[in-house]
Amino acid sequence: MIIHLGIISHRHGDNFYLGVDEKDLDDQIYDYVKENWEQEMEDEKIPEDEDEAMERYFQVLTEQQNREFLNTEEITVDPTKLQEALNKYVRENPIS
Repeated sequence: MIIHLGIISHRHGDNFYLGVDEKDLDDQIYDYVKENWEQEMEDEKIPEDEDEAMERYFQVLTEQQNREFLNTEEITVDPTKLQEALNKYVRENPIS
């Protein structure tokens, strides 16, 4: 099983995103970009194309301003071990 991991590092810390596929991860990253565009990109209108918007956002904030960074990676996970880890976490951290 492959999980897609995205990490956005910024002045307030890191945001972690997990996707079941590349599109799922891209959708989550785009939501982040949309949410922060107006504040970070002030005078520039967000492109209608989602891929173009993400590329432009990180181009400006990473390459030009050195303020936000996006790293993505594909991770292979053994589904059985993942389920065991999730079950253990749920047992040890019950919802109150």
